[in-house]
Amino acid sequence: MLLYLGFKWVENYLLRAAKGSEYNYLTLSQIRIFAFMRDCDTTLSDLAKQLNISRQAIQKTIATLVDKGLLELAESPDNRSAKLVKLTERGRGMQTWSREVIDRAETDLAEKIGVKKLRQLKEILGKDWD
Repeated sequence: MLLYLGFKWVENYLLRAAKGSEYNYLTLSQIRIFAFMRDCDTTLSDLAKQLNISRQAIQKTIATLVDKGLLELAESPDNRSAKLVKLTERGRGMQTWSREVIDRAETDLAEKIGVKKLRQLKEILGKDWD
């Protein structure tokens, strides 16, 4: 439960930052997409699996982000029936913004729990749990 609460703290931090920015129209579900893309093209199916949501839900979310000019869809060179999700220039700007917000969240967390404990927390969370 503590991991989940920490995760929610980060998500709420991002959402509050979005509400005060040029990205104030984005929902939390839409913001999550950018965290999972990590500067690389991915398929709708892979995103759905990573986010643990249905293909229908990811298609709807992606379609909204395409309409907003943050993402684009392209044919996959490896599988013609698969669609690749790609960042647009605006989408890359949004991803840069979200990284800056995460950096601020880490700075705020370091002020609350201390730099050493934040470093330990990141080390523990960065381990392979499988």
